[in-house]
Amino acid sequence: MSRHLTLSLEKFIDSISWDYFERYFDKKNAKLPSSGWEFINADAMKHYLSNPDKKEEAGIIQEDFQRINDIGQEGMGIIVRTCEKYSISIPNNENPLQTSMGLFLDHTIAFEFAWSRFLLYDTSARLSIYPLPKLNKIEIGPKKIQGFKNDVQQWFVEMAKGDQCTVDSYEDRGETVILIRHGSYIRAVPFWNGDFVSVNSYRPALEDVLVYDPTKSQLNVKATLAKDRETYLRLFASDILGDEDIADEAIKDEVFTLAPLQEGKFNFSGDGPITKIELVKVRMKFYGISNPVVELKADDVTTAFQYDLGSLTLNSGTLVLARFRFHLHYPGKREIKVTFEIDPPSRTDLAQKKHAQVIENYLLQQGVKLH
Repeated sequence: MSRHLTLSLEKFIDSISWDYFERYFDKKNAKLPSSGWEFINADAMKHYLSNPDKKEEAGIIQEDFQRINDIGQEGMGIIVRTCEKYSISIPNNENPLQTSMGLFLDHTIAFEFAWSRFLLYDTSARLSIYPLPKLNKIEIGPKKIQGFKNDVQQWFVEMAKGDQCTVDSYEDRGETVILIRHGSYIRAVPFWNGDFVSVNSYRPALEDVLVYDPTKSQLNVKATLAKDRETYLRLFASDILGDEDIADEAIKDEVFTLAPLQEGKFNFSGDGPITKIELVKVRMKFYGISNPVVELKADDVTTAFQYDLGSLTLNSGTLVLARFRFHLHYPGKREIKVTFEIDPPSRTDLAQKKHAQVIENYLLQQGVKLH
């Protein structure tokens, strides 16, 4: 599930011109607000969207506004990258929210590409990284994508998650980005209908992202459920790479290990622009009668073990997750803090952070990242 940014209708409406809203409602074949006052007044727009007779229509509008807002709030990074890719000129002095609305109105494919990047980099879900063998150049054309889509759709049908499924692919600086939209299990929500309780059933729509990086020979998968991640990997190996056995090897291959932390080999002092590293959360599995799993958070977990936890040490159990806070300082710039988690053998949200490459190189040097 995507993590939306905060949508302020006041800021959203103040940032986008009247005629863009007129074009939006025309594009959606939605009945225009009668006065147009809604296009310049947030309270009027809220009132319009809260009309019980427009419940379904309002839900679609609010979701569109939310996606436009997410891309716009992310700033010009995703927007500039998108406009460069699709040779779209950005009007001078136009704010990001209006440019995002312009992409939505006039450049649907470009907007969906921007959305795929937002899902990848601005989401609470961690990425799973699967190492792949070095392969000759793989052509990922419409025929392979269609075969992949058919198999993905069949998978969700078999899982009783509906047959609604779209699969779109984009090329981005040598990477192939695949955006998958699919259904989930039907949910029933009781609600008051006058003096009676009625039940409304609906099927939630979920969005997952795959990124194939041929340079690093790896597939990154952003999906919440482990069985979905493994299925995407197997179908990608079979339909795109032509060899399902590749998936078996990728699943077994470790990308991360936390052993250097437990062995005392990890250097928390940093190197180069990395000036300090703090361990701010760990999850440990202890072996005993109940095999407990304990999570510990602290400003610095290593200090907590040293002074506050008696005989417990980082070696008292098995580390199964660690959250790091890296401090980086470049000459002439303010200190930067980057916080991320590693969940061996293959999951992390580091790839979604700025300065990831510098940190990744350090983790390789320290033996936490294996390849």
